[in-house]
Amino acid sequence: MKKKTFSILILCLLLTLVIPGLAFGQTSMVVGDIDYFEGRVNIHRNGQLLDWRTIDFGFPIEQFDLIETGPDSMVELSLRGPVSGSSRVIIRPNTAFSLEHVETTTEQQSVYQVMRGSIGVQSSQRAPNEGLRVRSATTAMGVRGTTFDVTVAVEGSILISVSSGLVEVEDDRGRKANAQPGTVVQRISDQPPQRTAVSVEDLGLYQDFWVTGRIEAFRAGAPTFIQAFARQHREYYPRFQNAYNQLLAQRNTLERFGQANSTASMGSLIQAKTQVTPAIVAMRSILPLFEMTFFRLVDLEEYHAEGFGRTTIEPGLSSDAFFRTFAQDARQVNTMLAVTRYLFKLYAQLHEATGGGPSLLDSPFGTSPLAPPNLPGSPGSSPAPTTPGSGLPGSNLPGSTQPGSSLPGGTFRPPGN
Repeated sequence: MKKKTFSILILCLLLTLVIPGLAFGQTSMVVGDIDYFEGRVNIHRNGQLLDWRTIDFGFPIEQFDLIETGPDSMVELSLRGPVSGSSRVIIRPNTAFSLEHVETTTEQQSVYQVMRGSIGVQSSQRAPNEGLRVRSATTAMGVRGTTFDVTVAVEGSILISVSSGLVEVEDDRGRKANAQPGTVVQRISDQPPQRTAVSVEDLGLYQDFWVTGRIEAFRAGAPTFIQAFARQHREYYPRFQNAYNQLLAQRNTLERFGQANSTASMGSLIQAKTQVTPAIVAMRSILPLFEMTFFRLVDLEEYHAEGFGRTTIEPGLSSDAFFRTFAQDARQVNTMLAVTRYLFKLYAQLHEATGGGPSLLDSPFGTSPLAPPNLPGSPGSSPAPTTPGSGLPGSNLPGSTQPGSSLPGGTFRPPGN
């Protein structure tokens, strides 16, 4: 009996060495909790909007949660990394934020995604094989033990400012710039990331100044911005719906084999993963740009209601009529995005159960990234036709530049200096 028991133990040990998912169980979905919040905070989890009345201090945060704040709300999270690191994240008003853990060929990463709004991050020192990345639709940031802020403007420009440490910024075309104390990085439209000298003492002032400038740039070219994002939405939405329907057709398979407590055989798990992978690829190919366009329009809708950007989207379609339809569809789109994250979550667990390693979900900009629009307010941009999917005409709009933004290495001087 002892010999038989010993043999079984050896077999189990060998299996855990061959199949990492069996060694430690599937990756925990709970990655932190809420330390503090003000106002109403919405959390979408497993395809549903959680009852906001159940959210309190200490409320657990899971991978693939979508957390949204309103104009009068904010939330502070304490988050654990996949190995030993940790972060404190402040999600400011009017922000949409999500997170997950991924594994690359070289390290395990925490990945924070900012769709709109602004976050502040204080990250601890991490293990040598552990990383932290922050993503927007067209920009990825690699973080080295640091304190920094990421701000997405109303028209999609992004600002990265660092109080300590270093953030390596890379856009979807592989162009790079480093943000560090004394130097912020911004990306406006499809321009390369650009560095501007700003002292740490002036970061708060510069962030406010930058956001105000981007709002002024939007207002100066509001009809062009709204027309372009509306046209992109009309192009991307059917493609997103098609990918969503493909993914939804695999929901039963993912719920059967992607649950953390699945007892299916390894052969069945691999077969299920093979079956659902084409639908995951299709969704990853369209999701980043569709989601970016959708959240941009969420912001632009408010300005349009105030009278900015009234225009004709296409012959026979006014911006008023477009936003009426957009508002009617918004609840359904939010549900579809929440269900998509839920099914990605199940796929991540299925992937882990079949051995883990680099995943289809790990690509910063999707499996087949789409080119971002050439938006107005981008210094040096050249004219382009305004056909759907071809981008926007660049233009020298009032308020479209920031101090130092037109040249790499520019310097910000606070007013009065």
